[in-house]
Amino acid sequence: MTSLYKKSPKSKMLSRSVARNLRKMSNFPQKSLKVEHDVANKEFFVKIPGCNERAYLSYQEIGKGSVDLEHTVVPESFRGRGIGQILAKTALDDMVAKGMKMKLTCWYLQKYVKENPSDDYKHLVI
Repeated sequence: MTSLYKKSPKSKMLSRSVARNLRKMSNFPQKSLKVEHDVANKEFFVKIPGCNERAYLSYQEIGKGSVDLEHTVVPESFRGRGIGQILAKTALDDMVAKGMKMKLTCWYLQKYVKENPSDDYKHLVI
């Protein structure tokens, strides 16, 4: 894993590309993020404005009418900005709309459902 900081004899400095992305992201509105659903690759994703990175939530079908929501990944330099929350809500709401039972392998989704209780989620989580 690479560090966000470049080693410097005088101080730790953010790499230029990460620092630039953090400046771009510091004021971006969450509502401007568009979550896309790639059915073929079984993931929901968000392209992060101003860079080539993206956040995603991956899942697998585990039987007729049920899925395992496995991973939510947000690039380290963009964490803490609500991107994971947007992915979680979109994916969960999509699965609810389809009547899919959901196994929550992803720790973040487990936390999200606990912090955002919903009867819609509750009766479909296995």
